[in-house]
Amino acid sequence: MSDSILMISLKNSLIFMLLSFAIMLPFSFLLANSIASLSPSRSAAFYSIVIFMPCIVASVAVGQMWETILNRNYGPITYLMEYFFGTKGPNWLGDMNLSIFTIIFVNTWQWMGLSTLIFSAAIKNVPKELYDASKIDGAGPIQQMIWVTVPMTSKTIMVNMLIMAFGTLRAFDLVFILTAGGPLDSSQMPAHYMYYQTFKYLEFGPGSAIAVLILILAIISYIGIRIIFLIIPAISSTKVKIDQYQHEKFNNGLKSET
Repeated sequence: MSDSILMISLKNSLIFMLLSFAIMLPFSFLLANSIASLSPSRSAAFYSIVIFMPCIVASVAVGQMWETILNRNYGPITYLMEYFFGTKGPNWLGDMNLSIFTIIFVNTWQWMGLSTLIFSAAIKNVPKELYDASKIDGAGPIQQMIWVTVPMTSKTIMVNMLIMAFGTLRAFDLVFILTAGGPLDSSQMPAHYMYYQTFKYLEFGPGSAIAVLILILAIISYIGIRIIFLIIPAISSTKVKIDQYQHEKFNNGLKSET
């Protein structure tokens, strides 16, 4: 635990995981909700294929493609920045403050389709009677999404969060291709650092220790996410009980007055 590079990799894993929850989770849910509203039209099938297509491309190919796009010297992003703004713009892969966020962006671009597909399947299984009942009560599309779609797909949300958490802890290929953990280990991740310790420096003891640490973090992530989804229904049921108690107390007060 005194290894400073390991601490950087753990910090990057936390940033990676939290940004995946904050960006990929809501955006993929909104995309899935939009696709489900178009289903079963041909356009829904077309959008599903287009969104899912990056997932079937090998991560090595994805990394090589984005490394070329974002290249500081000859990438198309550099040419566009020079043409419109007269500057090459940020060094997306070579800046210590940007490299990890660039990897997160590429990872989100590649795996957004998988999360969207999982959400789309869950949303399609929500009974239409619930939406009809909510319409009668005056709920609009946003209210339906918040009070009908989200509760009915809560288990799917949990599954997607677990997939993102485990994917963060085993992130290797994009890091290896795009930055190799650099510059100066600023984009290092635990799985990538484990590989370097074990197979490059032949430090099998530290490499094995990092592997065990990744397993422990995966177990902690699983337990933490499960606890969150156990607490939320408990809070909701407690609120319902409090409302029922206040309603009964109000009715008893009216009866006593009469």
